[in-house]
Amino acid sequence: MKPIPLSNTEAVEAALAAINGRASSHTATAGTLVRLAERAEHELGELLLLKGERAGAQLIADSGLRLPTAYKYQVARTRVTLVRLRTGWALACAIRTSDWGSAHPEWSLGLRPHQAEIARTQFARRFAVLPA
Repeated sequence: MKPIPLSNTEAVEAALAAINGRASSHTATAGTLVRLAERAEHELGELLLLKGERAGAQLIADSGLRLPTAYKYQVARTRVTLVRLRTGWALACAIRTSDWGSAHPEWSLGLRPHQAEIARTQFARRFAVLPA
């Protein structure tokens, strides 16, 4: 799947509709993906990565919140992979998954090696290690 920019709402919704089918309660929408991208962008900012250094980051996340334990059957979710391009976030992959009640949605932000090195350097500048 070629990455679809989140700004192209119609194409994102069409891709998600093809994956989600009729399920709609805990599955992803274009609005959900925008919120996930905003959270990821905030996290990258917290790591003190400049906007030009953020391209290449990757987010893997499940749609929906933590499921209630009262669910008797599995619930359909959408697991998406978003990639940070120079121009913004894009949908790279989406699959339909199933979870039981009390399952926690996945949220994993991946960095490229040069981004991780910048984050480590910034962390070391902000904090000191105290002697034991």
